[in-house]
This record gives sequence, C-alpha cells and structure tokens, in this order.
Amino acid sequence: MKKHTGILCLFVLFTGMVYSQYCTPTYTFGTTDNDYIDGFELETISNLGSGEGDGTGYTDFTALSADLIAGTTYNIHIINTPFYGESYRAWIDYNHDYVFASDEEIFIGFNLIAGEETTESFTIPLSASSGATRLRIRCSYDGLDFDACTNENYGETEDYSIYINGLAKDLTLFSISDLPDACSFTTNEPISLTIKNNGTEDATGFSVAYTLDGGAPIVEAVVSTLPAGNSYTHNFATGADLSAEGPHTVIGWVIYDLDEYLENDTNAITIINTSTYLTTGFPENICYSGGTVFPSPIAGGGVWSGDGIIDPLTGELDPTLVGGVGASTDITYAFETAGSYTVTEIPYVTYFLADPSNLGLGDDDYADNLDIGFSFSFFGNTYNKLYISSNGFIGFSAGSGAYNNQHLPNNATPNNLIAMSWTDLNPGDEGSIYYEMQGTAPFRRFIVEYNNVAHYGGGGNITGQIILYETSNAIDFQITQIDDDGGDITQGIENISGTAAYVTNPLYNRHPFEMTSRGWRFAVTPCDATVTETINFIDAPVINLIDAEVCSGTIVTLDAGIGAENYIWSTGESTQTINVSASGNYWVIYFANITCHVSDTSYVIVNPLPVVNLGADGLACEGTMLDAMNPGSEYIWNNGITSQTQFITESGTYSVDVYNPITGCSNSDEITMTITPLPVASFTSTVVDALTIVFTNTSIDALTYYWDFSDGTISYEENPTHTFATAGAYNVQLIISSECGADIYSEVFQVTAILNLTDDAIKIYPNPANTFLHIELNTTKVLAVINIYNLQGELLSHKTANQSTDINTSQFASGDYMLVVEENANTICIPFVITK
Repeated sequence: MKKHTGILCLFVLFTGMVYSQYCTPTYTFGTTDNDYIDGFELETISNLGSGEGDGTGYTDFTALSADLIAGTTYNIHIINTPFYGESYRAWIDYNHDYVFASDEEIFIGFNLIAGEETTESFTIPLSASSGATRLRIRCSYDGLDFDACTNENYGETEDYSIYINGLAKDLTLFSISDLPDACSFTTNEPISLTIKNNGTEDATGFSVAYTLDGGAPIVEAVVSTLPAGNSYTHNFATGADLSAEGPHTVIGWVIYDLDEYLENDTNAITIINTSTYLTTGFPENICYSGGTVFPSPIAGGGVWSGDGIIDPLTGELDPTLVGGVGASTDITYAFETAGSYTVTEIPYVTYFLADPSNLGLGDDDYADNLDIGFSFSFFGNTYNKLYISSNGFIGFSAGSGAYNNQHLPNNATPNNLIAMSWTDLNPGDEGSIYYEMQGTAPFRRFIVEYNNVAHYGGGGNITGQIILYETSNAIDFQITQIDDDGGDITQGIENISGTAAYVTNPLYNRHPFEMTSRGWRFAVTPCDATVTETINFIDAPVINLIDAEVCSGTIVTLDAGIGAENYIWSTGESTQTINVSASGNYWVIYFANITCHVSDTSYVIVNPLPVVNLGADGLACEGTMLDAMNPGSEYIWNNGITSQTQFITESGTYSVDVYNPITGCSNSDEITMTITPLPVASFTSTVVDALTIVFTNTSIDALTYYWDFSDGTISYEENPTHTFATAGAYNVQLIISSECGADIYSEVFQVTAILNLTDDAIKIYPNPANTFLHIELNTTKVLAVINIYNLQGELLSHKTANQSTDINTSQFASGDYMLVVEENANTICIPFVITK
C-alpha cells in the first residue's frame, strides 16, 4: 500500500568527477505515482517542468552545469510536483571524495506541499576544493529520515554538475604527528607537521611553527614549492622537551602571508608523560561510617598492601583493623602495565571531521561490525572492529543499544565498552552520530562524534568525541557539552568481564552531572610503578545551608563549607559557594570523598520589590496627581506627604519611598516636573455709549478666548468691542482655555437706548451728587419710571415720578452711575457722578 507516512523530498549535491564512483540512490516505486521534482534552478542551470523522468526515481542531469565561487552565497529555486507533498534535502561534495558527508548538506531538510515553490540560500565554504564536482537533489514522500544514498519508496533524485572556483592561495595544517604516551620522554622529542595546499596555485615562501605548553614558538622556513593539491610533511630540526611529567600540549600552525583562508591553518595534540599518574585509588581522607571500602577506579593488574588491606587483588580495605575514625594507614599499590590505565584530564581540543560517515542511528540503536582501520588493544585484547551505540558509548563485544546505564564495573552486559556519556539518548529526535578514521600509520586515530544528540524526552543535548589512537592504544574523551537532564550518566571504560573499570571521576560514574569543554585521556601505563599514600579516616562532615528570604536584587551566597573533594549543587556548579538570586530550593551534595557524602537544602524566597513608576520627567498641569501605587504600603514623599497620592501645584522634583510591610521590600522613584498653572478667566468693561461696550480681557494663562454676548453673537478676540442692537439685560460670558483646561467668567449688563429728546427735556442736579439727586421732567405729562444703575448693570433704585422728584443717594458709594428714565415707549440715559 502506498504512502503511509508524511512528506519527503531530498536534494543532494555531489562533487565527483566520474559518476560511477558515487553511490546510486534507489527507490522502490520511484516517480511512478507522480512523486518527483518538477523544477530546479541554480545560476545557469534552469531545469523546469522536468516531470517524472523514466520512473526509476533517478535522473542524470550532469550535462547541465553551473560555475560557483568559494565564499559566495547562491539561491536554489525548487518546484515541487503538483500531485503530492514531498520532503527535500541537498548536498554538495565540496572535497571531491565522491561521498556526500553530513557537513556538505547545504540546507536543513524541509517539506513542500503539492505544487509549492521555494527558494533556499547556501554559501560555498572557503575550504571547498576547486574543480568539478556534483550536486544531488532528492525528494521523497516517506519522510526526512534519509541521506544521499538510502533506498526510499517514492520520490526522485537528480544529479547536476558543478565547478567550484576555489581560493588561489590556501595552505592548511592537516595534522601533527602523534607521539604515543610514554613513561619517560626526553628533552628532544621529534615533532612533524603535515601541510596540504588546498589552493589552485602553487605555494612558495611559507613557514611552519609549533609551540609547546604555551612557550616560545619554534619557526622553520619551508624552502621548496608545494604544488596545488599536494601535501608536505615537515620534520622540525628543533624537537620538543617532553621530559616534564604530565600532559603536554603541542599547537602547530602554518605561516603564509598570501593565505586567503586562515581558519584551517592551526592544529593541536596532547602528549602525556605518564609516570606520575598512578595513585592507590583511595582518597586521602575517607569519611568512615562502617563496613569496608574499595579503591576507585577499580584497576586490574596491580597489588595493594598495607595495614587494613584484606584483599590485595581488589584493594578491599577494612578501617576497623587500624582503629577506624581518627586513625590512618599507609597503603601501597604496586602497578603492572598489562591492560591497566591511568586517567588524566587533558586540554579540550576537538578534531575536525573532514569526511565523516553518518550512522543515521535512531532511539536505542547501534551500528556494529565497523572497521576501526587499525589494530587497537583494549584491556590487553586486540580488536579491528567495534560497534557504536546511540546511547553514548562504543564497544568491542556484541552490539548494544542499552539505555539503562550501569555503575562501572558491572559484570552484567554490556561490557568491554567505552562510555563517553552513557545515558538514554535519542538521535532520532535530534542530533547525529558520525565516525571517521584519520592520519597515517602508525599514528592513525578513529574518531566517534556525538553531535548535539538529544536526551530521550528532552532535557538537553550531548556533544563530544571518543578518539582511539593507533600504537599508543590511548583513549580520549573530548567533551564539548553534556547537559544534565536529571538522569544518571556514566563516563568511563570497562573490561570484557566487567570486573575492572576506570572512570574520569567517581562523581561521573552513574550520577547526574553536566560538563562543558573538558578533555580526558585513558592511557595504557607504559611502565611498572609503585606508589604509597597515607589514608586518613574521618567523621562525616556537617553542613548547614542557610534558608533566606530576601528582596529582589539581593544576592544570596550559599556556603557548603570548606574541605570537600567535590561539591555537586542542584544548579550544576561544583564550587564551595554559589550565588543565587531567584526563589527556589537549592541542594548540595558535599563529598568529603567518594565513600562519604552528605547533603542539605536551602529554601530561598526572593520577594519582588514594589513597582514604583511616577512617570517621565517633563511638563504637567497644576493639580496633576502623582501615584506611588502599591496600595497598603507605607509612603514617604520628599515634601512630607505620607499618602499614596498627591496633587502637585508647584514645579520641582518629587521623590517617594514605598515600603511593603509584609515582605519588608522597598523601592523608590522620583520625577522632575515643570508645572503649568490652570487658566483663570476675568475681564473688565468700559461703556462707550448706551449700546456699545469695550471688553478688556484680564484672564491669566489663557491661550484661546470665546466671548458670548447672549444676543446671538460671539467673538474670538482677546479684547473685543461689542455694540448691542437693542436695549436690554445681557449676560456676557468669557470662556478661556489652555493645555491644562478651561475657565468661564460672566457679567450681566443693562443696555439702554437714548431718547430722542432735547437737552432740556430732563434736568438733574447737583451733578456730581452727594446725598440726593434732584430730577425735573420738563416734558413729562404722565408718570415716568426712574431707575439708577451702576456701570455693571445692577439696579440700585427704582421709582415713579411726575414732573420732579428727589432720590436719596447717600447710601451709594462714590463712582459713575447711569440714570435711566422710561416714559411710554421712550427711554433716556443720563450719566452722573456721586462723590462723598
């Protein structure tokens, strides 16, 4: 039945010269059900609407070619079949070795739906070899889990020709000749470097150099010409002084002023003078609480002796025979070379894999019967083949994908293994596992690389290398990253019977741990040796981590106490003290030594600070409210206010301290404000005549003016003059505004019309008046209404009169007044003055 899985279409790019030297990908059904690449374009290659080909799933388009330049970025245009979703991947054989390696894949695999198009970018690396090579593009219906050569059910593969124009000048330091670890090195050990010319032009006038343990460089010129594509091995006239005991790091490089690609000019190795890496296997101080103890690692081939040793072959020690806690004993270990190792931490230096094989392993998987490429001795037995497990270990017996790691040694299978990071991993979820044999006899090396391999179910990844060395039979671990997912991890080596083992550290023997940028070597000890050490028996230590409740921003230092051989914190740190700034439970395991450890937990509560934000500095209106927020807190403002809020009326800087009485945490903020006053409306008026008044604005901080004369007319002038059409009482309003608000002010004005009478029609005297005002109406034959107003339109006196009358003005203040006489339909206004 067809098509049970999702979508898959793969691209592969080849760099070969004769196609028959490349693998030929196959398909069970190929393109017979319309699973194909319908379009491919790259520079001068334009192959659109190519369809299903001959149905086999492979189409040779090597007659189509494109020239590409190293260091340049290009776009590939892909058109999927219009019938089904497919998955795609692609490679270029950059080093022309007829193998599509994992680091030659030009983009991450992806899916396209039916008929979909995409454009993907890739860059030709500067290290790519010049000349003709291959590009292969594959599509598959059955998912992304495939490489350039696997058989698939449905899909298509297309090959194209590529010519890479590489760098003209490029020398690379290919390798440094390894020296086997030895019991005693001399002061003049031979050092040699192998250089390869990756450029398109011959190279002359270059030098080679090396440095030992960071010392002064040894530089020697190469007088001959190195043709393009050729290699050269330089044997230094000046050797290396490796006589000092311990590890030595040799860093070599090529010096070529014309070199256009410097990243491949340097290499490094580690060489060990092994004579001092022997111990009894017991820690100096043993925390004793009963029973017998064993040395760790448990090393075969040696003999233990001394007071308290009850088994000289295993080193089993009974502290009660020498007095227990408070006593000490001298233990001697006589070491024999056969099948035994010393474990040394070495500098972290990984090898570059030029053309690795990708195993494509899945969960709890393994690949067996893999050729090492040379004879390798492991615990005294010689092997030519091995297996690689997806769970972080390799071995020389029957293949195993066991995820349930062991504490080494353990006679239960699997045995005869090398565990860099034995735990439950799943490369099927993320990551890849590669291997490669490098170098020339008798100093070849077999490298296994776990590249970003995921823990099963998540929780981090593993990246590192296992290196096996020819001749020396040494084993290196180069650890880039081991993430701690909380599960146990085993790191070490074990013999074929599961009775002898060596670990990098007892704390890494089936314990949770993490590790970054560290190197370890298991070296076959090349000489017999005897070592004696004094062992002390002590009480279990007492540690007491503090609990703490602090405010955010406070650093809490947790101290496990001095004297431990190792510390393991829940944070992954391994120091006596750690600094924490977040809430949580923090535990530490205090290892007085591997036989004795105690633990404690600290409970840290980090309370948040009050969030105080008065806002940004700037302008504000009079009466703006400042809010310190955090209801229920205690407040102290710099102007003495103790409330949460306050209204500001003056420019200045305002600050507040806010204290949370529950958590004890405080915070503060300040703001500098320039205050704009609120507008205040007012005006005065001047009467021009009976119907016309001049209004003068006296408002404060006004930007706009709106006058309403209550007679149906308005004005936006600051100081308007207004003539009323008819007599009457008018409520004149002024409304002003600014960016801070508005205000209104109003007055009522009594406006009258002047009578059309002669000047002697009405007589008033005295004018100015004091205590009375006499009025004579010379033309009046009927009663008239006599009113007195002030200039603000207020009615002060109202009476009727015949031909004459007196009005008492003694109660009026000094000032200007208006006498208004109304007779029938006529009105006359006469101004007068009162003086006191």
